[in-house]
Amino acid sequence: MSFDEKGLEKISKIGTEIKKSFQKGLKLGSMDIKTHDKFGFLENPFERTHISKMDPQWIEELIVYTRYMTDLPKLIGVCFELNRSVEREKNLLVIGPEDVGKTTIAQLIACSGKEILHPDFQEKPEDFCIYVDCEDWTKWFRDGYNEKTGEIEGKFGFYKWIEQIDFTFTRILLLDNLEKISDRLSEFLETIFHALEDPFMIFALVNPIWSDLQEVMDYFDEIYKMNPLNFEIIEEILKRRIIKSKEKNRKEDLTPFSEKAIKEIAEKTLGIPGLAIDFANSCLKSCIAEGHEIINVELINGISKRNKYDLATKIANDFSLGSKWITVLEELVAHSNGTRENPNKLGVTPTILSKNLGLKPSTISYYLSNLNEKGLLSRKTEGRNYYYSIEKPIRNALEIVLPTK
Repeated sequence: MSFDEKGLEKISKIGTEIKKSFQKGLKLGSMDIKTHDKFGFLENPFERTHISKMDPQWIEELIVYTRYMTDLPKLIGVCFELNRSVEREKNLLVIGPEDVGKTTIAQLIACSGKEILHPDFQEKPEDFCIYVDCEDWTKWFRDGYNEKTGEIEGKFGFYKWIEQIDFTFTRILLLDNLEKISDRLSEFLETIFHALEDPFMIFALVNPIWSDLQEVMDYFDEIYKMNPLNFEIIEEILKRRIIKSKEKNRKEDLTPFSEKAIKEIAEKTLGIPGLAIDFANSCLKSCIAEGHEIINVELINGISKRNKYDLATKIANDFSLGSKWITVLEELVAHSNGTRENPNKLGVTPTILSKNLGLKPSTISYYLSNLNEKGLLSRKTEGRNYYYSIEKPIRNALEIVLPTK
């Protein structure tokens, strides 16, 4: 069978349409088809996205991080200039609760570092600013330096990475989730500082509930604390996400959300952007599953109660416990957010808590029983063991109110 030019042209057009339709399907893959048909969404507005390039849509959304988008780059610029012109080592440590926006800001700075932070830098711009998630490096240490032979092993070990990167041209190294490598912290930081060429600066981001926080602060000259955003900014973030994900003819349509619903979500999520996005996602899914036309206050309150957002808000607004209770809670938070060595996904056992805190098993049982009755803990059973953890909204609230070590 053969085709003339017109036939081939038609086939080409059909192929293009099929390709467009397929790509649209990929975007809708994370959404229920009903969500698109009913509310005009082209993609899930609350999907967590890694910033890999300077996407103008992301810039539009991130403008609402007004406080961080001015203060942090300014502080980075001060540290960078002192390193470069005065040869005075200035490294920056950013402390903030989970999901407050640390990773988002770091990724934006990393993908725009050369163009925005220092446009005059001419040498190998791709190496000017490097972003690394330290959570990935926990396994890299297991595939790296052999202490017995003194040799570097494995393809993806931390020390192999150090060998392969040309740090001669690196001026800013962004270390996210630094708390994830607490068991090898000194070795890690000293290796990094030794590898980097002057002038350089390290910009690290950590969780406030971390037993090694005081130790790591000794390596850094400037400390910046990221606090929760005000509710108006959270509302703006949610609105921008909804509008960005709609079909062109429905760009100003917030359905199935309303202004009131967005305000309610912002007030229940502690000023934590990631928590607000997750809450809104749960609302959207429940709205579709239950066949609602709009997300109303009753639906929001139901989700808030089931997922302990109400309790989290109460903790954030009125928290008062004695020092020993705080010590136990800090240990539970640390195990739940993964800042302890070899964390168990189920949680932590009373035996491990007793060992780590130096308290009698009976004392630990007393604390756990009371905290569980207050609704602060989740408990799971496996075999003969009980595992305790703290769910995310409660964890976020505690990261805000517990004193930074």
